Amino acid sequence: MNNIAKIVYITIFLSKTAIAAHCQTTNYNSSIIESKDSIIEAKEYLRDGEKYYFISPDSSLHYFKKAILYFGNNFENLENVGICHQNISFIFFEKLNNLDSAVYYADLSVEKYHLSGNDLKKANMLKFEGMIWGLKSNIEEAKSHIYMAIEIFKNNEFDQGVAVCYFDLAISYEKNKNLDSTIAYITKANNIWYKSGNDDRIIQYNNYLLEKVIDNDYFKEIALKIFLENESLIEKNPIPDNIKTQFFTLALNYLEGKTCLADKSKKKYYEMLVNGNKK
Repeated sequence: MNNIAKIVYITIFLSKTAIAAHCQTTNYNSSIIESKDSIIEAKEYLRDGEKYYFISPDSSLHYFKKAILYFGNNFENLENVGICHQNISFIFFEKLNNLDSAVYYADLSVEKYHLSGNDLKKANMLKFEGMIWGLKSNIEEAKSHIYMAIEIFKNNEFDQGVAVCYFDLAISYEKNKNLDSTIAYITKANNIWYKSGNDDRIIQYNNYLLEKVIDNDYFKEIALKIFLENESLIEKNPIPDNIKTQFFTLALNYLEGKTCLADKSKKKYYEMLVNGNKK
């Protein structure tokens, strides 16, 4: 899924045996007294978890879990605990490819954000968890969680959050081999980005969709529309190089065998890739 994103909820319960084994292997002291000193230590562990996130997933997990224990259960610490659970979920998803654990910790994060009253962070994690359910081929759970997130974002008049939710629904439907719904939700998302003038997101979402329909004759008109739209947007506005490079690569694939467009266009995109995206 690259870097598209990031920030999700129905609980997957671990068995009592698994929890007991986890406690034994992590060897944490659950009787830590919540004090000023313990909160200072908790924040240090949280920073260590963030520091090791990209370096050592296992070390990062260790520090985030220690931070959770040191933060305790006081109301004022709930959001920080939610952040720890959120980051643990991201590690299991992005670094360890463990979807079950990612869902489990995302659900814990949702609970903490709910109790702390942070609706937008709760919505982000509902959205994220819903996307994971989609990748696990459970479209009903995906829809349930993502639509809860959409409701929160709409209540807070945060249209960008709604757009990203639609994209995660598109991913979920694509995983379940429903390209018609994937197209419909990317269209809904891009309609929001059009209103806010976010061409980067439009091209990024179009790239995702073009990759899925590029070799499918049934969607050849959709593929042509996306290709021409991205061409136009890239010519009109400065776009980040990574997004342009992805499109240029897709464009070369798309143009293969299309004699009406291919020769001149393929040469142009090949030169753009070679010359580092320069027009």
